[in-house]
Amino acid sequence: MVHHLDEISGTHYDSTSNDNDGNCYGGTNQNSLGLIEGADEFDGNDDYVICGNDESFFSGLIDEVRISNTNRSEEWIRISYENQYDPNNFYSISNEERGEWPDEPVLSNPTPNNYATGVGIILKLSIDVVDSQGDSMDITFMTNASTGSWHIIGSNTSVGNGTYSQTTSDMDNYNTKYWWSVNVTDPLGSGNWTNETYVFTTEINDPPDLSNEDPSNNVFGISLNPKLSIDCSDDEGDFMNVEFMTNASGSWQMIGGNTSVGNGTYTQITSSINSYNTKYWWSVNATDPGGSNTWINESFSFTTVVGAPIISNETPSNGIVDLGLNPKLSIYIEDLQGDLMTVTFRFNASGSWQNIGSNSSVGNGTYSQTTLNM
Repeated sequence: MVHHLDEISGTHYDSTSNDNDGNCYGGTNQNSLGLIEGADEFDGNDDYVICGNDESFFSGLIDEVRISNTNRSEEWIRISYENQYDPNNFYSISNEERGEWPDEPVLSNPTPNNYATGVGIILKLSIDVVDSQGDSMDITFMTNASTGSWHIIGSNTSVGNGTYSQTTSDMDNYNTKYWWSVNVTDPLGSGNWTNETYVFTTEINDPPDLSNEDPSNNVFGISLNPKLSIDCSDDEGDFMNVEFMTNASGSWQMIGGNTSVGNGTYTQITSSINSYNTKYWWSVNATDPGGSNTWINESFSFTTVVGAPIISNETPSNGIVDLGLNPKLSIYIEDLQGDLMTVTFRFNASGSWQNIGSNSSVGNGTYSQTTLNM
């Protein structure tokens, strides 16, 4: 039966030849707006339609009704029905389809990775090798390092699936690009060769590092001819040449050095840093000839101690005339290092210098002395 529901009251007529007309009950609204033709609106309580011709009833139960606001084609409706009526005959699901496994061996997971950078000098090459048919394989590692032409550096014969490695001895230059390859075949299988070529760049060799200079840079109050020291280290453990220099004599000169030494603290005595209250520069040059072969230089400065205490503000002033008899003498004394001092007053009124008074273990300040023979 097919009802278009376009009757706004009374009987809904079956447009097929089955004449299975229907009547509405419970106050069904037959004048509702439809998207295709007419429509009924049910209140969800007691509204219903009875189609009274029991000769055209379905043989069985209707377990699914689909309502669509799109005018579907006959083909679409038929396919939807067949899909749900007998899914097993409408479609089938089988195992996932796979391509054929290759006959020849397959290489993967190279170490170092292809195009890797910063690779350490102590190298071990490795590769994963698989033959899908389980055939025994012959594996050959090759490189063009050191000679410029490809040559064998190791091999494995009649081996199965797995990871294989090869140590190297000619890839020992820093910051250098190296190529290597793996050739593998299954003589009793496909007999075909598989070859993969890879490239990597070794790490950069850093120059030595200088630290913990003594005397510290820009420090004051250093004693004359101090012992210079510096910490030297090389991250790669290369031997170093360490040189100490100073411009104490006016131009830069080397005053000592150490050759082919390892990480550690190195010192140098001095003999030309012998002036008080003077700024001196010194430097350390270090290189690792077997590594980066790059010089690193650090320069430092310090100022020596002032030396003797400073005397100022004398009374009477130097060179004064017309001064009264037996004046009281006074002077300001200062030691920049804060050391205790002994202050002695002297005069030569009798023709030779004589002590007339002193102060012991005193600090910075003004000190005075009375006189009797002036």
